[in-house]
Amino acid sequence: ILGQLTDEEFSTCRKMMIAGIMATDMKQHMMLTSRAQTLVTKLSNSGEFPLTIEAEGDRESLIELVLHTCDLSGQTMTSSLAAKWSTGVLSEFIRQAEQELA
Repeated sequence: ILGQLTDEEFSTCRKMMIAGIMATDMKQHMMLTSRAQTLVTKLSNSGEFPLTIEAEGDRESLIELVLHTCDLSGQTMTSSLAAKWSTGVLSEFIRQAEQELA
């Protein structure tokens, strides 16, 4: 899929992917929560969504906010499904730690 992109498009796409992945780091939680609250306030005040898909920075912000929200959404499910997600995530963390120590 990415093979069809120009070098510039590939670079932009890669940058956005990295930003999205980094947004799943809980170190970013307070900053992203603050950004989301600012967007909600602007939307409430103006009635218009304050980001545009045309602006690269806005697209990056949307990707970060959506992926961070998705990353945390497992705990909003029913308790049995949330428990399955938690078990899966913990297993992933353990496997990653084992690989990093090896």
